[in-house]
Amino acid sequence: MASSICGHILGGPFYYRNGVDIFDFDRCNGELTFKKRYEVPEDTSSYPNYDVQVGLSFSPNDKLLYMSNSYTVYQIDLEDTNTYNALFIHGPDTTIAQFPEYNTIGLAPDGNIYMGYWNGSKSMSYIDSPNVKGLGCNFVSHGVWQPYTYLMSPPNMPNYGLGADTVLCWPLGSSDIRDERLENLEVYPNPGSTIFYIKNLQGKKKELYNTVGTKLFSTFKDEIEINKYAKGIYIIRCEGMSKKVIIE
Repeated sequence: MASSICGHILGGPFYYRNGVDIFDFDRCNGELTFKKRYEVPEDTSSYPNYDVQVGLSFSPNDKLLYMSNSYTVYQIDLEDTNTYNALFIHGPDTTIAQFPEYNTIGLAPDGNIYMGYWNGSKSMSYIDSPNVKGLGCNFVSHGVWQPYTYLMSPPNMPNYGLGADTVLCWPLGSSDIRDERLENLEVYPNPGSTIFYIKNLQGKKKELYNTVGTKLFSTFKDEIEINKYAKGIYIIRCEGMSKKVIIE
């Protein structure tokens, strides 16, 4: 995850540095771990207003990070540990007097990174080859035009790359749901309709999950009442072991 900030911090002084913090983000448990901070040059003399950060977008291969500022676009190499490796990609694409200022950017399903304009425009600029390091990423000024209204920013898009081929959260992506490893975790009756009884693990915490990894119930008892749950496949977990069960 990438995070940047500009503006007033808790009512304090205005913060202008175009820095960006990179975090490792575990999307299964929501844990953020700080990884690296990068600094992007801030031109305080060439433009009528501060060149503050407004948008961030990862390249499709996650190796590069693009930052759109009010007047400039930069590329950061995330595989380079140099804090100041940001490369200038593009400045204003009209005269300063006419320039509507860059706005947020977003990676689209076609693999391009699109950029809007703060004061609106009938077109969006885009980066045609965002996986390419350097100017070869190909910034296309006002490359997408439409006649209907003034665009300010691209829409917020989900990451379509997080599909079936990616690492899934427990239990869907876990290899521990294999009955041959679970001699100590015995659940009966299975399938069941009213109560699951757990043998061999007296006094241990038992947890019931659905197949998308949501914990539904936990207990230290050796039985789980299941008549309030819908029919289907569930998982009982205890002491690092998991057992697939069926409610019928």
